[in-house]
Amino acid sequence: MTNIITEYIDDIKVNDDYKYLGLWCFKNDQDYYLKKYNSIVPLQKHTPGKKKYDAIIILKKIDFIKSILYPTLNRILKVNKSNEFWDIYIGHWLFRFVSVLYNRYSNLKQLGDLYSNVSVHLNYNSNFTLSTKDSLGFCVACNNDLWNDLLNRRIIDYCFNEYKITNYNYDSKHKLENSIPNHNALYYYRKLISKYFTIINKQFINYTYLTRYNQFLLNLSFNQIPQNFNFTFKIDEYPSQKLRSILNLNMNEKIKDDIWVHLISEMLPSSFLENFNNIALNIKNNKSIKHVDNIFIANNYEFHDLFSFWLASKDYKKLLVAQHGGIYGMSKIHGLQIAERVADKFLTWGWDNNLNSIKGFCTGTAGMKRGAVNNKIILVDTRELNRIYSWDVVEDEFELIKHRKEFIRNLSDSMKNRISIKLYNDHNFEQKKVFWDNLSNKFNIIKTKNFKKLKLESKLIIETDFSTSFLENISLNIPTILLPNYHMLIFDNAVIRDCKRLFDVNICHSDSKNAAKFLIEVCDNIDEWWFSKEVQEEVSIFRDKYCRHSKNPVRELKKIINNLNL
Repeated sequence: MTNIITEYIDDIKVNDDYKYLGLWCFKNDQDYYLKKYNSIVPLQKHTPGKKKYDAIIILKKIDFIKSILYPTLNRILKVNKSNEFWDIYIGHWLFRFVSVLYNRYSNLKQLGDLYSNVSVHLNYNSNFTLSTKDSLGFCVACNNDLWNDLLNRRIIDYCFNEYKITNYNYDSKHKLENSIPNHNALYYYRKLISKYFTIINKQFINYTYLTRYNQFLLNLSFNQIPQNFNFTFKIDEYPSQKLRSILNLNMNEKIKDDIWVHLISEMLPSSFLENFNNIALNIKNNKSIKHVDNIFIANNYEFHDLFSFWLASKDYKKLLVAQHGGIYGMSKIHGLQIAERVADKFLTWGWDNNLNSIKGFCTGTAGMKRGAVNNKIILVDTRELNRIYSWDVVEDEFELIKHRKEFIRNLSDSMKNRISIKLYNDHNFEQKKVFWDNLSNKFNIIKTKNFKKLKLESKLIIETDFSTSFLENISLNIPTILLPNYHMLIFDNAVIRDCKRLFDVNICHSDSKNAAKFLIEVCDNIDEWWFSKEVQEEVSIFRDKYCRHSKNPVRELKKIINNLNL
């Protein structure tokens, strides 16, 4: 009998002969991970080729589920919404649902291929449900051990009943974060204000990823003050078993023996089912959005279900959506690109590869410029990713950790003294601090909310991941070194060719040891290297394609918005 641990099990002693389903079982405990490395189930590696192959399967599965789910929701909710409405409102969650279920199902299936007799050890809490209150709650749940083991249990019960299940019982103090709405003072303040004071603008300009200052100026350029989207209703706390039974019955009438169809009725957030009519009524009665002509937002709206409902209702003239994340558009396996499809115009950070895209600029740093620079060298650590993809993001994170360790090992003590570590100010801060302190006590750990100001004042930035922060550095022409990372492996071929040019001038590195050696060589002449003709030519070419800088974003955006209705 092979005993398998599927998720992190807190405060429970497990035998040395147990095997772990993946790296996520160790909760970033590096030392314990290294000791148990040979005890990890040898799952198929998520190579770039496999990720692209999985993406094709997932997109086909989504189209299949949509053909059943959308008409079923129309029938149960007694509405007649178009497929385009449901795509805007629920499509982003549907992609994550299929990706997560595909990942968990694939991992469990491989156990039967590897071992003849399997005993799966699962966390258990009777208070848990798979349904969350909204899309954001679903993303939070995907990192929760109890939620994941409940999902593993459902998959095993439906698909792999030959596996034996052993329970670890947890008491009721272990609850899923954000599973029940918590309305703070700000919620009631906004509710009171919205009752007596409503701003009605022709242009809805908010959640744009611009700085607050630029967003304020853009509103003023249209002779209006910034307008918030009022969120003033309470989401029901628990899912309706009766309504979900009806949904399950209707879905399974169409297709039998499909785990995705079987589980969607249990996992669908309540904002798409129990609270659908509440949201519809809130949108109908929301005076602040009645006379909007154009909407300008960034594509992170997908975590705000009430706002997504308004967009799906099409009660406006034109929709301009700005790119939010850094590598959006560089790889086609990260999402459905729904924002591009539903927007009348999609404002990119520089790339242009479809009919409705506008070659824009990096919105988060637009209008900024470097002033006085100190001698600080900042190494930017990564933040914890949600397990919402078809591949193992924890495995990717451990690869990044290996590169960081190799980089640090090859630095001199004097060099370490010059480096400050920027950690994200989240719930993992203390754990990350311990990790860096164990690597070296020479580092200065930085905890600041004004990250962009820190970067603007720094001499050099060392990035550990190809993401938003790296592209913002290039946009602002801040000297930057990028350590080896996995993101480039999943880029489109044209993007990879453009990135290769950054390797040629030592901005990007494929070897951590060589990156450390290069830093030591240029640390006293950083500007001489970065502002050399050769480097600046490559920075300029890359920036124009993927992270263009705008000195006057308000003027550019006003022109774009005015042209929407032409």
